[in-house]
Amino acid sequence: MDSFNMDAALANRWGFAASETSHCDELPTSTTHCAAGTATLLVSSSKASEETARIQRQRHGLDLMADHRAWGREKATPERPLSFDEDIFGTTGWCEFNYPVTRGVRVLGPSRFVKFNDFASLRAVLETSADLPSNVIPTVATEARMLNVAPRARFLDTIAHYQHRPTAFVFADKDHPLETYVRLAGIRQLLDTHPRVLLPYVEPLVASDALAHGAEWVGIGASSARRFPKRPGDKGGGPVSKGYLPGLFLRDYLEFRSPEVYAEWFANSASPVCGRCSRALDLFSTSPTDKAAIVRHNIHAMHEFLTALMEQPAADRAAWLNGVRVEALDRHLVLAQRGGAIRTGETLRLLLELDDPQMRRLSPAGIWS
Repeated sequence: MDSFNMDAALANRWGFAASETSHCDELPTSTTHCAAGTATLLVSSSKASEETARIQRQRHGLDLMADHRAWGREKATPERPLSFDEDIFGTTGWCEFNYPVTRGVRVLGPSRFVKFNDFASLRAVLETSADLPSNVIPTVATEARMLNVAPRARFLDTIAHYQHRPTAFVFADKDHPLETYVRLAGIRQLLDTHPRVLLPYVEPLVASDALAHGAEWVGIGASSARRFPKRPGDKGGGPVSKGYLPGLFLRDYLEFRSPEVYAEWFANSASPVCGRCSRALDLFSTSPTDKAAIVRHNIHAMHEFLTALMEQPAADRAAWLNGVRVEALDRHLVLAQRGGAIRTGETLRLLLELDDPQMRRLSPAGIWS
């Protein structure tokens, strides 16, 4: 069997997860961006094999990763931890047929979803993943509740035997899986104890925090469905965003809101403007063209944010990032004083609380107590 140099393949530290099923052109937009820069494209789809083959024909040299998302449809048992096990040549044969090492595509392992506290299935996923081809990244997809205080020590002990290899972790829940203090702290503890962690489906604030604390690779979802993974059986979609528009990443405020929310925030202030996009960021229509424009803005803005972080010396990244968060909070407060209807984002508040030496709490209005 040919060998795949996973260390060389993970030279990019982040990428964007996208699907061809989006109505906002997220896959072609992400493809164009990743082809021009130093980011990986994660094709996240049940048709990932066909989509990556198509992209490779059109974009030579693009750094590609694929995920068939078996974890989003099937639940693991100790006897059946991996998908495609009923293929005539088994899971290994399926991987070799769809993603031969010579294609140069990394693949998230076709793991089934590990239910809460199902440590027997977790061990089975990790054990059987060791036998997959060298371009397949062992993948643990499980409930975000595994990062809660009670099960966390056992979870970390179970995966500790597999620290020698890159492992992708997908933490899922019905809605915003990592948006609690204990789970964000759990991610940091995971990074402290497991040196080769990949987080393929996260939002930019979690991605940046993970990179600052040593993650090997992070994937930011080009859409909310790829930023907030759900468990098998969870209904798709969340609350309808204001104005039926995709969330827009506003870097100076570290927020991801509908442009219509920003229109309310900046009603008494100058609108935020993106020089690269040459437009105000609080005025978009629901047309397909404008929705695609939001996705394009998000991808370049998130890329620039992570680039600025990784330009810092490794030992200084966490402190630099906390300073950026403090500045973002200050901007919220200034905007509120001008009459903006401001509510600071939950993840921003939680990360600031995690790094506060006085262990204070932040109100939704951004006031320490």
